[in-house]
Amino acid sequence: MSGGTRVHRLTVSGMALVAKSARGGSRQHLRREAELLDHLRGLPVVELIALRDSDDRTDLVTLDAGDRDLSRPDGLTPEQLLAALADTAAAVAELHAAGWTHGALCAQHVVVGGGGTVRLCSLGSAAVRCDNGGGAGAAARSDVQQLVSMIDHVLHHRDDSWSPSTAWAYRSAERRFRRELERANTAATKSPVPGSAAELSDILEVLAGEDLRRVSVSPLSG
Repeated sequence: MSGGTRVHRLTVSGMALVAKSARGGSRQHLRREAELLDHLRGLPVVELIALRDSDDRTDLVTLDAGDRDLSRPDGLTPEQLLAALADTAAAVAELHAAGWTHGALCAQHVVVGGGGTVRLCSLGSAAVRCDNGGGAGAAARSDVQQLVSMIDHVLHHRDDSWSPSTAWAYRSAERRFRRELERANTAATKSPVPGSAAELSDILEVLAGEDLRRVSVSPLSG
C-alpha cells in the first residue's frame, strides 16, 4: 500500500498552521520535503514548523501562508494577479540564485497570503542545481518552462466580478506579456521561453506597475 497524503489546517497557540499527514509509502516523501524546507529557510517558500513521526503516520507542519493559491484566483483584481505573478517569478529567481530548483511549479504550488505575499509550496521535488558552468542548467530551464505555463494559465483567468473594461484591460496585459516574451527570446536560440525567471519577473513587474484603469478600450475589442 502506497498510502496517501491529507492536508488540513489547525491553530496552535494562536498560530495558523497547515499540516500534511501521510501513511505508508507517502511518508518518505514528507520526510524529504521537510528536509528540503529546512535547507530553504529564508527563501520565499512556506516555513517549516515541525516534522512528527509516529508508528503509522508522518506529519509535516508549516506556517499557514494563506488559504488561496493561484489555481483559485477568484476575487483577486487584475492588478493583484499581475503583482502575484511578478512576485512568483521573483521567488523562483531567488530560489535559483540560491542554488536550488523547484521541480514541480504549477498554480496550485503558489500560495498567496491575505496581504498579497507569495510563497512557494510543495517542494518535495526541489533539488540542488548541478550546473557549474554558468548556464541555467536543465533543471532550472524546466522550472522556467513550468513557470511560463503557469503564468499562461493565470493570464487566461476571467473573473465574473470584473467589469467589461477591467476584463479587457487584463486581456490587453496578457497580449503584452506574450509580445514581451517573444521579444525576450533570442533569435539565435529560438528558445520558446526566456533564459531565466528573473527575466519573466522583469516583464511582469512592468505590467503590474501600470494602472490598468487607464488602458483605453478599443471600440472593436468586442
